[in-house]
Amino acid sequence: DELPALDAVLITHDHYDHLEADTMRDLAGKVPRFVTTLGVGARLQSFGVPADKITELGWGDATEVGGVRLVAEEALHYSARWRNDRNKTLWAAFVLEGAGKRLYWSGDSGYGAHFADTGRKYGGFDLAFMEIDAANPGWPKTHMFPEQALQATQDLKAARMVPMHWGVFSLG
Repeated sequence: DELPALDAVLITHDHYDHLEADTMRDLAGKVPRFVTTLGVGARLQSFGVPADKITELGWGDATEVGGVRLVAEEALHYSARWRNDRNKTLWAAFVLEGAGKRLYWSGDSGYGAHFADTGRKYGGFDLAFMEIDAANPGWPKTHMFPEQALQATQDLKAARMVPMHWGVFSLG
């Protein structure tokens, strides 16, 4: 209720900690645009978000919101909300470009070659928001250890990094 007016909501994937139903229901009538990954639009609609407010992107697809170009890029993760719907929707990182700046939003991702590929593709970033969470040796392809997040930031050729998503749940 205390948030200022929002131009858009950006959703990287459908896990409960990234797509909370009550929050989406509350924002459905307040926010003009929801940008997300392929397949997540149906979930948003089930929470009351009108279809005409939803933009779904696959890896490499782009849209623009308020002069900012948003591009969905590869991440190493998975999607699911129920036992029987694993990987039925897409997950992604996002590149945000506007006002002469380029930002990277990792979403959830394990460490992989996609970071260096993205760094080469875009020529670097002014700032990278990198997840560090649920770092468990048994989950090598879903989240990153702190040292992997630092390496991924270097691979992206990012000038600065903001760690995010750490300390949220004690899963690891």
